[in-house]
Amino acid sequence: MILTSGGLNTDSEQNYPFLYHVGNINLSDSAILFYSEGQKWVERLTGEKLPSELCMTSSRPWERDPTTEPQDPLEVTPLGTMILPDRQILESATDRFFDCVLGCIWPLPDQVLFQKTMDVAYGDQNDSPSRTHTARICVWTTWAFISTFPDISTDLSPKKRGEVVNSIMASINLLQQPHIELLESMSMLVVLHLNSGDIQSSILSNTVAARFVLLLGANTRECFKSACRFVSLGDEQCRREYHLRNLFWMCYIQDKELCLRSNQPPALSEYNCDLDLPIDYQQNYNSSPSDDNCKTPVFAGDLRLNQLKSKAYCDLYSRRALEKDGTRILREIRQLDGELEEWRMSIPMNHRPTLLFSQGTGYRSDSFSIRSLMMHLEYYYCMSYIHQACGRFRLVDGTEDQEIQGISSSLSLAIATCRSSLYYLLEVKHALSPGDFWLVLFYPLSAILTIFCNIIAHPSAPEASKDLTIMRQISAQVRELGDREGEVSGRSHNTDRVWKVVTSLEALAKNTIEKHSP
Repeated sequence: MILTSGGLNTDSEQNYPFLYHVGNINLSDSAILFYSEGQKWVERLTGEKLPSELCMTSSRPWERDPTTEPQDPLEVTPLGTMILPDRQILESATDRFFDCVLGCIWPLPDQVLFQKTMDVAYGDQNDSPSRTHTARICVWTTWAFISTFPDISTDLSPKKRGEVVNSIMASINLLQQPHIELLESMSMLVVLHLNSGDIQSSILSNTVAARFVLLLGANTRECFKSACRFVSLGDEQCRREYHLRNLFWMCYIQDKELCLRSNQPPALSEYNCDLDLPIDYQQNYNSSPSDDNCKTPVFAGDLRLNQLKSKAYCDLYSRRALEKDGTRILREIRQLDGELEEWRMSIPMNHRPTLLFSQGTGYRSDSFSIRSLMMHLEYYYCMSYIHQACGRFRLVDGTEDQEIQGISSSLSLAIATCRSSLYYLLEVKHALSPGDFWLVLFYPLSAILTIFCNIIAHPSAPEASKDLTIMRQISAQVRELGDREGEVSGRSHNTDRVWKVVTSLEALAKNTIEKHSP
């Protein structure tokens, strides 16, 4: 949100109304309007209150609200009593997963290692009960995970999948010995929860996954070197370490994403991790992965961009960063902005996000993929996230004009990148599937909240009406995609809540503009 935590004297507030004052609040929380300080600020500017049903909730608008979930029975079927999926059907489904681009974007199970996991789980080897239990957890989690992809047919309905996930969660003993199969399982659970809007469960699973990463050494230089030997020499003895590094990067990506979505500190610290990229990673940009040619992990989004997201949080929004003075914050913003632009220019042209995406810009449909989608959305959010931090700068008498211009420029850029995010989503809406709803919802809603704040702070500005139009268009898109997701998942009450959020903000922005019209 573009809000200040420092107070302004009266003259400064009148002369520089782009700075908003709502008290001492952590600015990385995009749901600030749903706290009492933000609600008072909205009421002061608009003369209206946000609807109470939007304010009295323990979750952010891009999360499933657990208080509205149907009350399921407390009994959970023990995993040990559940009959494993037919192995032949499971192998057929996983083969389809590994043979298409999905296995490259989500390299959570490994094709060779998973065969060994199935051997143990299905009793083909004489293993201990503990070892068999771990393998069964991995098999069930993999089955639940791949069932979320429409292109891979399984007999697991969304309701049944939820029951399986509950059984998996209840069966994991956090005191058991760390194992690569447990890391696989926890990493897949993170994605399952994240893609269904259950952010809190995703955070809990991510915390456990991060601990397993450290205990198994997936974060180390030694593991990276072994992974390089596997890629360069085909040394099968290093396959486990190669897979551990893929799991490390998946955990790292999820960890940074959850940090931004939840405003909670990350579980993995860069100070304890080797961040050398996979040696074949950059080459993956030279061609668009397809179902036929993708053989190496490309991940969703970009690993280097995730490193920048993490740095932005640490430098601008962490507890230690909140103690920095305004001048240092502005310096950090300039440095991060330069690094982000350097990253953008390093991306091949056919995948590179445009600096700003405007209406009618268009996109290359031949290069569209989930990786491209997430890269664009994450880039625009990261740009806005960085520049919104200037709202913490406290204007006092004697503030230099250069600093004031820098703040104004940053705030304008933050709003412009929010518009870019929304325009981009409108452009690619036909390529989005119901399964993308909870994954991408965070980006339009956080952008809408920022634009809403800008509208009610400047209702007479020339851009206000255009921004209101964008909000309406995105509201319609969110409703359409949410309805489709609700039909698939059977949880339409959660998507209804999202619709109430966006339509209420839209109506409030419209009323504010009309009140200030000549």
